[in-house]
Amino acid sequence: MESVESNMTTEPLQKPKDQRIIKQVADWAYDCNSPALGTGSFGIVFKGWEIKNPRNFVAIKLIPKTYISKSSTRHLQAALKEIEVLRQLKGEHLLEFRDAVRSSSGNIYIITAYCEEGNLRTYVMKQGGTLSVRKALQILTQIAQALCDINLKNRTGEKIAVMHRDIKPENILMKEGKAILADFGFAKFVLDDTKGQLRDQTKLGTVAYMSPQLLKLAPYSFKCDIWAMGVVTYELIFGKRPWDGPTSFALVQKTGSQPLVFPKSIPKVVEDLLRSMLEYEEDKRADWETILTHPAMEEFGLIAGKGDVKTNKQNIDVAEVITIQTDQPKADAEGEKKLKSSDTISTKDETNEQKIDGGKVVLINNDLPKADPEVERKLKPLYTNDKKTVKILEES
Repeated sequence: MESVESNMTTEPLQKPKDQRIIKQVADWAYDCNSPALGTGSFGIVFKGWEIKNPRNFVAIKLIPKTYISKSSTRHLQAALKEIEVLRQLKGEHLLEFRDAVRSSSGNIYIITAYCEEGNLRTYVMKQGGTLSVRKALQILTQIAQALCDINLKNRTGEKIAVMHRDIKPENILMKEGKAILADFGFAKFVLDDTKGQLRDQTKLGTVAYMSPQLLKLAPYSFKCDIWAMGVVTYELIFGKRPWDGPTSFALVQKTGSQPLVFPKSIPKVVEDLLRSMLEYEEDKRADWETILTHPAMEEFGLIAGKGDVKTNKQNIDVAEVITIQTDQPKADAEGEKKLKSSDTISTKDETNEQKIDGGKVVLINNDLPKADPEVERKLKPLYTNDKKTVKILEES
């Protein structure tokens, strides 16, 4: 008798090799067991699709509720900021925003275009660890063009610039050979006329790509992005960064004391371009316009045309305070039972979801109770012995 009980309790835990666990998030779905496209500080990205059109692939970024709890308001604000920036910006080299949903369990999902070639680091590794000088400069041109030609205005008609503040290979995606700038969680809107002013701003980003000013916790401007893209471009050409160090202190010491060296021969105009981007002092560092018109770009036939980055017509208020609604009732047992028994694809997500609109959360189906946060955790281990079975989980 004891032996029978043991088999009954362990057998459901034996997950079939080709078992798929499909999770529905509003109009979208993804396979929970598929390899992640990428991970970051605030979330994990899966390949997904539109339920009404399964051939319409998308990237679904899951930001778990554990990252956006009341004790982690910085993470929540970063998620909402990324949504707001992506919603505002549209362009050939900017990640295309599709949708944003907050489930009643507290998870936030950001749905964007799917970039089939992965991030820049993966792309370069597949090319053998480095790119040709021309391809590296082409990627630089595309990112510079994307940030240079942004045409946002605030409510008083003043032009707005965007500081990305976390440019690195993992945040540049590749699609059909073109570079796409992504992950705007650390981005900041600033007045274009004052973007070059040194400001005592939040120090954030990825240490290896931080400018000396960020590493020293000193005031900085939008030129922190120039430095980061300079490091990225150098890395694309030579397969390593110009300076490295075990700590931020060691790294800033090296950038201030060790000259920029080039491990292999490249055209002098390209050396000059990299030096201009990796100037220690901000006032000597190039800006995006200078990069786009640099003789190196002309030599490689990469002088970019203007106007290929577009935005929607909405004006934005850079001082707008973003709030989010959290006081919703808890689910009853009936609602939980319905979620557990879901085993077919539906084009309607029956859970209590929230649509994120312009950085604010709008509650959908307000008459539905909030789902038990434990439901999602309980559903995931439910496997069957039928290898052809596809379990469908609606986000709770």
